[in-house]
Amino acid sequence: MALNDVIRDARIRRNLKQEDAALLLDVTVQTYSKWENGITEPKASQVAQLSEMLNVPTQLICSGQLTEKLTLMDFIRAVSKQTKDLSEFEIIETIWHNIDDDARFIDALKQLNHKDEYEAVISMKKIVR
Repeated sequence: MALNDVIRDARIRRNLKQEDAALLLDVTVQTYSKWENGITEPKASQVAQLSEMLNVPTQLICSGQLTEKLTLMDFIRAVSKQTKDLSEFEIIETIWHNIDDDARFIDALKQLNHKDEYEAVISMKKIVR
């Protein structure tokens, strides 16, 4: 999948028209259309805006990958189902391999007001089970 495919598919998932996306990004419809048709590519600053608007990490846009974001409840159910027989280490290692921004994740854990990051991850695991 290419960058243009990712932004087109993500825009469609958000039920936005090209005109709406262009307006939100403060670019012309022609400019936005060229991005989706693969004629040109957005600047780095515009990729950041696309990421925010489309709720897709910039890394995924640039790498041409599009993932599906589950609802929180669907995510909890899926994680709960898959982690029954895994150790805490296996769960933490899997999280570490699959998050894009380690520092942001750790900061989010700190916001949970736990004594340290490890306790927060353990608490999250208990919530999921």
